[in-house]
Amino acid sequence: MTGSPRPRSQSVAYRHLSRAGSPPARGGMILLVVLVTVALLALGALTFAELMLAEREGTEIYGRLSQARAAAASGAEVARLLISLDPDQQIENGGWYDNPTWFAGVPVLEETDPRNTAYFSVLAPADDGYATGSGVRYGLENESGKLNLNSLLLADQYVENGGRQLLMGLPGMTEDVADAIMDWIDADDEPREFGAEVDYYSSLSPAYAPKNGPLETVEELLLVRGVTPDLLFGADRNRNGLVDPGETVPDTLSALGVNDATAYRGWAAYLTLFSMELNVRPDGSPKIDINQDDLEALYGELEADFGPEAATFIVGYRQNGPYDGTEESQPPGEGALPDFSRPSRATFGTVLDLIDARVRMQFQGREEPVVLGPL
Repeated sequence: MTGSPRPRSQSVAYRHLSRAGSPPARGGMILLVVLVTVALLALGALTFAELMLAEREGTEIYGRLSQARAAAASGAEVARLLISLDPDQQIENGGWYDNPTWFAGVPVLEETDPRNTAYFSVLAPADDGYATGSGVRYGLENESGKLNLNSLLLADQYVENGGRQLLMGLPGMTEDVADAIMDWIDADDEPREFGAEVDYYSSLSPAYAPKNGPLETVEELLLVRGVTPDLLFGADRNRNGLVDPGETVPDTLSALGVNDATAYRGWAAYLTLFSMELNVRPDGSPKIDINQDDLEALYGELEADFGPEAATFIVGYRQNGPYDGTEESQPPGEGALPDFSRPSRATFGTVLDLIDARVRMQFQGREEPVVLGPL
């Protein structure tokens, strides 16, 4: 049996009802998602742009820092060039103590943009200018003329408490501070007579231990018992070579005269960690090696510069070492020469070994030795 067809009006009505009951389109949600995505992309692009700008700025700063370091290195090379000249040439070029021509605002790189222009200046404190507050000069400072803190222990090898004695030459220094400095740099934990070791420093708050080794900076002395900024730096606490407003001579150094540079620069003006001496004379010629093996050659070199008396004495010291006996000293006689056939039995630890020393030595053509000295 075949069903009868649905009336047309009913079919149209059904389709109409079907459309009316379907869910609405989601076009608004898609638009919101697109807007959020665009905003995130824009924010990411902005962040990337800011990052690139920061990288560019950092690169420029690094470049200028490298340029500044290169300019400073140029200043060091110019200083090295000047001091490599012989003394007469140094004087002709203005010397190294105060020489604005060589050391004041010397251009290294000149550009139209002043930010890219590099100069160097070599500054040093001018001791005679501190009283007027203008203690700067364009020149070098002789580190070899200062007391090397890391060499103090060597003095103890030759003289009892030798390091303490050297430190006592500083104004305002006391034995307890001097011994504390020596304890700070020596290798043991045994306190000296007036010193301080780990027992003292461990009782502080915060506690710390002494270095018991070489210093790395002069400022490290501020960790040592009894060393204060006033003593170490004097009035010039920021170490800029000038007496700034508010910087006054500390009470610990007030006994010094107003024209005494120590009152303005403190101990730091006389201490160093970098001193060294070239093994040559002022004219550049080599010094005499008093420990050389050939004693006859040593005698000849010493006689040419210091005369036969000093040459004979030093050769005698090398042959026999210092004499501690009771025999009286006597002159060797005119024309007396050491017996160069005798070997060397002693060497010098330092030229200071000659101080107050006597020697007992054999001369050519004599049967009995003779006691000489001191020089």
